[in-house]
Amino acid sequence: EVFDKFVPKCLSCLHRDCQQLVPQAGDPCTVQGVCRVFDAISGKLDFESMGEKMGEVLDKLVSFSCVWSIGAGLVESSRITFDQCLRECEPCYPPQASVYDYAFAADKMDFALWEERLPNPFKPPEGTPFHRILVPTVDTIRCNFILGALAKIEEAVLGVGNTGTGKTVAFQQLISGLDDSVCTSLTINMSAGTTSHATQAIIEGKIEKRIKNKYGPPGNRRMILFVDELNMPRKDLFGSQPPLELLRQWVDYKAWYDRE
Repeated sequence: EVFDKFVPKCLSCLHRDCQQLVPQAGDPCTVQGVCRVFDAISGKLDFESMGEKMGEVLDKLVSFSCVWSIGAGLVESSRITFDQCLRECEPCYPPQASVYDYAFAADKMDFALWEERLPNPFKPPEGTPFHRILVPTVDTIRCNFILGALAKIEEAVLGVGNTGTGKTVAFQQLISGLDDSVCTSLTINMSAGTTSHATQAIIEGKIEKRIKNKYGPPGNRRMILFVDELNMPRKDLFGSQPPLELLRQWVDYKAWYDRE
């Protein structure tokens, strides 16, 4: 019932009144995105112990999930329209700021401004070179939160945006904060000459055989793969980009063929 309250109206608003940076693959994929964000931020909550507050908390969780799935890739002008649509579904957000300005605080079971999470005052780590200093902003704080939450439940994330908006920095910041004893990472910078064979070889070069046909990074750890410049591989005769088709097969089926 809570999903029915928000999702159909938000999808209708998306198609009718909003402009996206990159069109989403279709309503089924968009709804999957809502569910994944919901899973990522609600995993440790005990709904049965909430009693009468459960309905209110679910409204806030689902609306927050809609913002960062259905409404995540909208241009700035369309975010105003989406904000109005979401508030019409259920006025659970405070009126003082946009829905994009609020995080869901699990400890309070309520919304709180992202800017409250900014370090005040900010002091860069001692000895950090000037060109390596990254001053936290509301954008970096909320990107790190969403990316980190989805990474914990092992969901793939596609970062979209105009050139120079800090997409690469956001992912690198997430990777730099990983616990090396639990996770490792691999970065692939794609270009027009990147092939599916080379992409597979790079990934296979960083993993080892565990049992039979199961492979993984050394030390029984998990690996986060960061692919930069995803749009760069040259299209083939049929208009597809083989390295991206390989990655999609891996995301969808968790496997690929042995080329040896």
